[in-house]
Amino acid sequence: LNIKIDNILKRTHSFFPRNMVKILFVAIPLVLVFMIVNIFLKRSDEKKFLSNTRLSVIDKELKIACNYMEKNFRDPELSVNSICDAIVTGPAFLEILFNNELGMSIDDFLTQVRMNRALDIIKKEKSIKIDDLILRIGFTSNNDFFNSFEKVTGMSFSEYRRSQELQ
Repeated sequence: LNIKIDNILKRTHSFFPRNMVKILFVAIPLVLVFMIVNIFLKRSDEKKFLSNTRLSVIDKELKIACNYMEKNFRDPELSVNSICDAIVTGPAFLEILFNNELGMSIDDFLTQVRMNRALDIIKKEKSIKIDDLILRIGFTSNNDFFNSFEKVTGMSFSEYRRSQELQ
């Protein structure tokens, strides 16, 4: 390398002072390294922006879907497709979003919303009839309600009612 540099120095001596060429041989690679690092940093910033933008869109979609379900849980026809139609998104995207962000399916989330409301109603209206309760929270069959209730609370509806009477 020194031999090549010396040869170049001999040929360029007439144009540049000897020390100037050495400085250029050091400076040019440093400038190139700086430019490459700068390019990667800019790409990293762009990826951060895209991921932050993507996250805000995901958060927005998720919030819209959750709010829609919380407002319309009484509708017995509420389904994944009707939710997607209302908020203008695809069922596959929304299912993945719920599973990734909340760790549950859309149907499980809807069931949770309905059960939370059922528990609130039962606490306020201790003598409510089961058929009235089921209609008020959007279930269409007693069996679906009882199965969901036990799945969410870990006890049967009658066990839960007895525990509430004792309190």
